[in-house]
Amino acid sequence: MKPIRIKFLISEQANFFFFVDNLTFPIDTMHKEYIKEWLKHKDLTSKETQALEEYQEVRNNLGRRGGREFIRQFEAIFYQNVRSETKIKNTLSKFLGKQLSDELEKVFSVFRERFYHLWEERQPILKQNLLLLKKRYHLVQPKFYKAFSAIGRFYGARVYPSPIEVYLIMRDYYGFVGGRMISQKPVPKIMIESGVIPSQNQEEIWMHLWLLLLHELTHACFGNEKFKSFLSEFLKEKSPLPQFIITYPATKTADWATRRVMQEMIINTITLNSKIKRKFNPEYKKDGGKILGRIKGWLKKTERKRKYWPSVILKEPGIFRDYISWKLEKTTNSYLGKKSIDKHFLNEVYKLIRNFPDNLLEDLKEVR
Repeated sequence: MKPIRIKFLISEQANFFFFVDNLTFPIDTMHKEYIKEWLKHKDLTSKETQALEEYQEVRNNLGRRGGREFIRQFEAIFYQNVRSETKIKNTLSKFLGKQLSDELEKVFSVFRERFYHLWEERQPILKQNLLLLKKRYHLVQPKFYKAFSAIGRFYGARVYPSPIEVYLIMRDYYGFVGGRMISQKPVPKIMIESGVIPSQNQEEIWMHLWLLLLHELTHACFGNEKFKSFLSEFLKEKSPLPQFIITYPATKTADWATRRVMQEMIINTITLNSKIKRKFNPEYKKDGGKILGRIKGWLKKTERKRKYWPSVILKEPGIFRDYISWKLEKTTNSYLGKKSIDKHFLNEVYKLIRNFPDNLLEDLKEVR
């Protein structure tokens, strides 16, 4: 089978859309922090605030017309490997209709000046990161493909999509941290948020990026309707887990929070598994003691009383991710390269997250 082909891209229109969309719908704590950075020199004007309200109504209109999938198709229009703003406008007009498209353009025009001020500063950083990323990826491509293929087999995939588009999005932190799936069809597209790459800890930064890419590509390439249907049937027999609305506030309901946390933790258990990590670093070993020690050290630094630790933990997906992937290490090892995901595996994930964060707090008692 031919290796997958990944196109790493920078799109001004994608960055502009992310900027306006995130101002209106920050999906988690991290994205709220982006807004603080973007607005630190100048608060939103009354005109901008009104424009965001109008944009929110456009999004709500799209949701009423076609639900979440329709909104995804709308978002994907801005993530295109084209330089022409006119082409995107024409596609929008066909997709939305002229009236709604014109309303959207009026909203966007309000934010262009603010965006271009940021873009002038951040675009050179993205260009530099793109060059580094292409060079680094070329070096690890065989290893990356082996990891990607192993994950595909775990999801029961026999054919892998190609090409795949990866868009770099401006951000205000160091390195590569956040990412998101944009679309699955007709071309898998994801975005990776990218800031200045520091000279320190280079190998750690790039290892994190490869795992982040694998995570988002799993969403885009393997989290298809067949898998979603399989997961939905499994969850019909399980109780919803309302504690994870804190972790994923955009889900709003216990049912959707449970579905989201299952999807994320299944991916984390596989992409953070030692067998996958060792494809990039043969000497890697997962140390549960270090993971627990790091979590407890972080909790102590928050200076919050122990009775508040459960809510603090639930608001920090990184803690959840590291803990669950460690606890499921042996289970995942028994599947990788041997069999595909099944109900037994789903049940092992569900049992762990059902008892979270109580199981983590119990394990932390053993850490001095």
